Amino acid sequence: FVFDLIRPILDAYLEKVIANPILMVTGDDDFAMMQKLVDSYDAERCAQVAQELARSGMWQVPTLIRINTMEFGDDPLYSLDPNLAYVTSERLAFWRSMAEDFSAEVPEEHREILKRFNALQMTLFNVFNVAGVKMLAGSDVGGQWLVPGFSLHQEFDLLAAAGATPLQVLQMTTLNGAEFLGREASMGTVEAGKDANLVVLDANPIASVENLHGSHAVVRTGQVLTRSELDEMIEKARSR
Repeated sequence: FVFDLIRPILDAYLEKVIANPILMVTGDDDFAMMQKLVDSYDAERCAQVAQELARSGMWQVPTLIRINTMEFGDDPLYSLDPNLAYVTSERLAFWRSMAEDFSAEVPEEHREILKRFNALQMTLFNVFNVAGVKMLAGSDVGGQWLVPGFSLHQEFDLLAAAGATPLQVLQMTTLNGAEFLGREASMGTVEAGKDANLVVLDANPIASVENLHGSHAVVRTGQVLTRSELDEMIEKARSR
């Protein structure tokens, strides 16, 4: 009975933690710890850790877009994203309330610490990448401002900004996933005999990460979906 009474409170708290845990650590001590982490960063020791991770074969998913939406929780870049049209009105209202809390509860001095912390996290991706740590592309859907599908494309751009080449971004999204799952024989590359699940692009993704955004068609279990059919599906999703 007591648990039934407090469960709504726990659920609401958990929902906020998932949406943006930064709002759960707004005390001066928490940000002092972040500042200490930034100030004590040792590039050489970090490189050694990255090399050990690479040797161990441990996989990493950077989720840079998740980090950015957490640490810049009221940034208009995310709060005014046109792709929020695909989010339910209830979810959007909740995210906007979180942004209002972020604006009210995170003072300028804490925002400066978050900016430095974010820059360090972007640096860490490049350290891991140079060391050869195995990585996958992902956006950690469930967090504030993360729209399924679209947030993965935001991740592509952030990976490139952090130092990944277009080929590496493409592999983190395709080949690496097949390797992680142990399914290289059936997926991950375009070859005869493999699963017919493909995204056909308008331009060469090796030339620029931006070309990953131009989907010409999709082949799903052998069925071809043209650009016009994809647009129709997207419009239906928007209308819902």
